[in-house]
Amino acid sequence: MKDFSQFINSSIPIIPIFMIIIGLLWVIFPNKNRNVAIGYRTTMSMRSDETWEFAHIYISRMFLWSGLALLVLHIEFNAMSINPYKGTSRWIIFIEVAVALMTLILTEIALFRKYDSNGKLKQDKK
Repeated sequence: MKDFSQFINSSIPIIPIFMIIIGLLWVIFPNKNRNVAIGYRTTMSMRSDETWEFAHIYISRMFLWSGLALLVLHIEFNAMSINPYKGTSRWIIFIEVAVALMTLILTEIALFRKYDSNGKLKQDKK
């Protein structure tokens, strides 16, 4: 079991590093065209070209910054931890997955706040 815990602990940075890489790729090479193969594909993000572009800009920044924050937290935790193989790695993975899922939820909330159900920009009601 110790080998598995060591493997999990050494694999923990994969989630933040993956988020950073995806965030950087989508910032540098944004997905301009809606497609069913590559990109942030949800019902709301695929409603229009505007929602597609907004979702990719939003999620790429969220992935980049939350991935960097998670990586710093991981490094700090390992620097402070006396024995990181005693069940703590499961909690770190849980936190990292939760943060990754929150970026998706926050992106969807931002889409629903900015666009209507047809993918059109909501008009300010004055």
